[in-house]
Amino acid sequence: MSDADRADNPLAMVMLPPLPIRWHRCAKLAAALLAFVALAAKAASGAGFSAAAVETIESCVDASSPIRFASGERRGSLEESDAAEVAAALLKRYPAAAQTGIMPDGIVLWAKPGSGWVYVALITNPAKPDDVCFVATFVAGRFEFTKALSRKYFGVNV
Repeated sequence: MSDADRADNPLAMVMLPPLPIRWHRCAKLAAALLAFVALAAKAASGAGFSAAAVETIESCVDASSPIRFASGERRGSLEESDAAEVAAALLKRYPAAAQTGIMPDGIVLWAKPGSGWVYVALITNPAKPDDVCFVATFVAGRFEFTKALSRKYFGVNV
């Protein structure tokens, strides 16, 4: 570009960074944005919760006792698709639970000693947004899909 062309075009003096630097910045920004979205979705859905990693789940409904898991008890967080199916069935079978407007963020299937298999409905804890709490427990044997889920997650039949 000649000096005459630069004088006619005031933007000609503006130099953009070389292409690789711009791509690097965009890639870093995109990666940070994706990480933030993934963490936000995980926190909002309770999907990061692992029943195997905790010994206690607080109640978020009232001052009732927390659920305490003993070492070796069979328990597991259901995958998102399984949890959605169980949650829909729970709310259909128990209309009073549906009337609360609370949709579980996650479901734990637990072999509760002395009680049999139980579904534990979880939501994001309103008092501790980085944690979950339970809103209800349901006898799992009342649902025909429990047998398939216990086999899938634990290799046993109910």
